[in-house]
Amino acid sequence: MTDSHPFILAREARLTPNDFAKMLKVSRVTASCWFNNRCNPHHLLRHRVDRVMAAIQAAMDAGDFT
Repeated sequence: MTDSHPFILAREARLTPNDFAKMLKVSRVTASCWFNNRCNPHHLLRHRVDRVMAAIQAAMDAGDFT
């Protein structure tokens, strides 16, 4: 996740912080902080976040999010 705002991809897929929180089993407030670029995922969650973001990217590439 090298973008200046790594969760822009999730926004482009029209996912909400609540959707993302459910996928990662974190609070909605935590996911909202990530989406609004106020904080970053904890290093112990980073691999899970990266996997979800990769899955979102693959789905967008396949045209599943239109």
